[in-house]
Amino acid sequence: MSEKEGTFNNEKIHLIFFLSFFAILVTVLFAIWGFVNTPMGIKYVDIFFLSTEYPTNFAMYFSHFTHESLLGHLLPNLVVFSLVIEGLVMFPLLDYKTGPEIIPRWYLVSVCLLFVIILPFTISSILLIGTPVWHPEMGHGFSGIICAMIGLLLVTISYFISQKLDYLPGFCQPLCIGLSLLFTMIMLLVLIFVDLLLGWTVFSGPHVVGLLMGTSISWVTGNIYTAKTQRRKLVWVGILSVIFILPIIIAEPMIVLV
Repeated sequence: MSEKEGTFNNEKIHLIFFLSFFAILVTVLFAIWGFVNTPMGIKYVDIFFLSTEYPTNFAMYFSHFTHESLLGHLLPNLVVFSLVIEGLVMFPLLDYKTGPEIIPRWYLVSVCLLFVIILPFTISSILLIGTPVWHPEMGHGFSGIICAMIGLLLVTISYFISQKLDYLPGFCQPLCIGLSLLFTMIMLLVLIFVDLLLGWTVFSGPHVVGLLMGTSISWVTGNIYTAKTQRRKLVWVGILSVIFILPIIIAEPMIVLV
């Protein structure tokens, strides 16, 4: 198989994955929204919301997929989600159009799966840990995961630019790190700007934690894929495991086992 054919397959893999990923998550989000707005769902709606008084394992995960309002919460989240997915699909296409494959084949796929399988527990744990210090909003909704995916998009853009400039290979190089930090800071400033000037509550605990975790996880995972030796790969896997698991371990005594 030629290099061009391999890159084209990479593009197809990402397109099929992200279309399926988007469709499945939209279905899940609408299903949970529909349930919590039924008479039975209204009766049990509190179990879907993460609270500091009675945090449960169920709410630690499902609060990130729960919306009460359709127009005021779920649909705006889906609009932003669709834009982020479109951005993530664009880079494999640019790879195919502009030259040899830059983005590791399973990088975007694996990070997105980590975001929906494990990250909800980690974000919830960090919010619980931070409660005595900075009283973050517990809340509910998919926006924390969306912010993590924005972090993935920012790191991918940074890596793509640095590689197109024929800079040093890998995610662990100065230009990629610098651009990732710069874009993340700009995104945080945008959240503050929108919050203060438009009055929208976007500079919140779930959003900030989601963005910072998404950027960190995306960068560390990128280093797993681009590490030159097996030993370095294992080191990065260990760092990634700590990022995901340490907050969960610390928050575990606060959680009700339901």
